[in-house]
Amino acid sequence: MKKFHPTTPIVFGGLSSTYYHQELLERPEIDFVVRGDSTEKAMLALMDELRSGSVSFADVPNLSWKRGEKIVVNPMAHAGRPR
Repeated sequence: MKKFHPTTPIVFGGLSSTYYHQELLERPEIDFVVRGDSTEKAMLALMDELRSGSVSFADVPNLSWKRGEKIVVNPMAHAGRPR
């Protein structure tokens, strides 16, 4: 995907991505991982930041992302309801 659309952000999410967020972000083609069970609010916050042209995503809850080569893990604000 990055070969043809290098500026398109690649976002992963879901249960497996939540557990393996750091391993996923070690791959150069993956930009963001939204962690947790219910990711709608975090995904909307990420989309708002991307739309604004932001390069810092520190205020997006439940997000793991890259700042250069460093992986940044934002705090979990909402993990979903217990099952």
